[in-house]
Amino acid sequence: MNRGNKGYAAIFLLLIVSVLLLVFSWLVRALEQREEEAEAAGCLATAVSGVKAEYNRYIFDRYHILLLDTGFGGRGRGEIENLIRISMEENSNFDIGEVALTEVRYLGEDSCAELKRQIGEAVIYLGLESAADELKGKTQGKDTPVSEAEMDRLEAETSGEDTDVTDDGGTGQNPGNSYAGYENEQRDASGENPAAGTPGSVGKAEGKGKKKDPRKAIRKITPAGLAFLLLPENAHFSEAEVPFAEVPSKGIVIDDGLQVDSSFKKFSGLRKSVTSGNGWSRALVDNAATLVYAGKVFRCLTDPADEGEQSVLNLEMEYLVCGCRSDAENYKKTVRKLIALRTGVNFACLLTDQVRMAEVKGIAMSVTVLTPYLYPLVKYLIAGCWAYGESAADVYLLLRGKKLNLVKTHATWRTDISKLLRFSSLENEEGDAGGLTYREYLMILMAFHTDQLCLRMLDIMQINACQEDVPGGDPTMRMRNAVTAFGVDAEIRLSDETVYLHEEGGY
Repeated sequence: MNRGNKGYAAIFLLLIVSVLLLVFSWLVRALEQREEEAEAAGCLATAVSGVKAEYNRYIFDRYHILLLDTGFGGRGRGEIENLIRISMEENSNFDIGEVALTEVRYLGEDSCAELKRQIGEAVIYLGLESAADELKGKTQGKDTPVSEAEMDRLEAETSGEDTDVTDDGGTGQNPGNSYAGYENEQRDASGENPAAGTPGSVGKAEGKGKKKDPRKAIRKITPAGLAFLLLPENAHFSEAEVPFAEVPSKGIVIDDGLQVDSSFKKFSGLRKSVTSGNGWSRALVDNAATLVYAGKVFRCLTDPADEGEQSVLNLEMEYLVCGCRSDAENYKKTVRKLIALRTGVNFACLLTDQVRMAEVKGIAMSVTVLTPYLYPLVKYLIAGCWAYGESAADVYLLLRGKKLNLVKTHATWRTDISKLLRFSSLENEEGDAGGLTYREYLMILMAFHTDQLCLRMLDIMQINACQEDVPGGDPTMRMRNAVTAFGVDAEIRLSDETVYLHEEGGY
C-alpha cells in the first residue's frame, strides 16, 4: 500500500473512532438523563405516597373508608401541591417547577360509585358476607303480602264504594241496595257458621249491645302522639341538628310513600296503607352489602354507641331512613314507616284468620245496621284498623329490643280489637325467636331509597368527623373535597432539560 492510501486509511479510522466516541458519549449522557428522569419519577412517586398517607384517619378508623381531604385542614389543594414540591426537593437535587393535582376522583361522584366500592371491600374485611346472606334469608323476598290484584278483588266486593264513612257507618248518601251476602256474614259474625271458628266464641264477645268501632279510638291519637306512646323510657335523643347546607345530601327527601291513612274512612286510603310497604326485596338483594355495612357502622335507638364513641346524632340509622334534621324528627318518621311496613303484613294475616274476621264482621254489621250496603267497605276498613293497631304493637316490641318475624301468623297475633294501642299487656312478650331485629327492619326501610342512602352516609361521616373534641376531628372537613384517587403533574428541571412527569395515586 502506498503512502497516500495509508493516509486515507488513517483519516478514515480516525473518523470512525470519533463517531464512536460521539455515539458513546451521547449514550452515556442519554443514560445519565434516563437515570435523572428515573430518579425524578421515583421522587415524585415517593411524594405522592406521602400525600396518600395523609388520609383522614378518623373516617378510616371508624368507617373503614379511605379518602384524602383535599381541603387539607382549610388550606386547600395548594397545600397538597406544596407538600409534594417540598418532598421532591428534600429527596433530590433537582429544581422543581410547577406541581398540580389533576384527574381527581371524588368519593361521592357517579352516584357514590367509589364509596360503594370501598363499602364492598369493607364488608369482606369485616366478615359481613354472612350477615348479608342472613338478611336475605330472613326476608325471603316476601315483600308483597297484599297484592294490587287482591285489593282489586276486595274493592269489587265493596261495589266500588269509596266514600267518607262516618262513625255510625253512614255517608249522607242514598243507601241504595243491601249487600247481597249480608245474611251469610251475619251467621259468620254470630258464630253460627262453623267455618268462622268456635260457635259464638268471637262474634258475641262484645255482648248484646252495639259493638264499638275501633276506628274511633285510633283516630284520637295522632301519628306523632302514637310515636310518643311507643317511645322506650331509656331512649335518648341528641339535641343537635344536621346542617343541611353543608352536607352532601342537602337535606333532599324523596317521598317513598310509606304511610298509613289512620282515619280508615275510604277504600282508596286503605289500599295505599296496606300496599305502600310492597316491592322492596329486589333493592334489598341488590344492595345487601351496603345495607349490612350501614347496620354495622352506624348506631340506632336500640343500640347505643360504644363507650368512648362520640356522635352528633344518636339515631344515625333512622337518619339514613328518613333524612330529617334531628333525632326527634327521624324517630317519629321511622315509627310511621315501620307501622306502614307491618300494616300490609298484618292485614294479609287477618284476612285469612276466620276467627278474628268473624269478630271484624260483627263490629261492621253493628256499625252499618242502618246502611247495610256499606257493610263490605266498613268490614275491610275495620280489618285495616286492627292491622294498624297490631302493627303499632309490633313496633312497640321492636323498639324494646325484641325480634319479630316478617310474616305474621295467627299464633303470633298479639292484640285484642277492643284494646288497640294499649301496650301494657306487651311488657312480658318475648318476641319471635329467629325473627328480625329493629336494626334489620331499618335495613329493609333503607331499601326503599337506596339512591339517597349513600349520600346520607356521607352526611353522618362528615358531621362526626367535624367534631373538634374527638381524636382526628377537623371542623373544616367536607365530603365534597374527599377524593379516592388523584393524579399529579410535575415540572422538573434536570441537568440539560426540563421534563414533565405524571404520577397517579389512589386507595
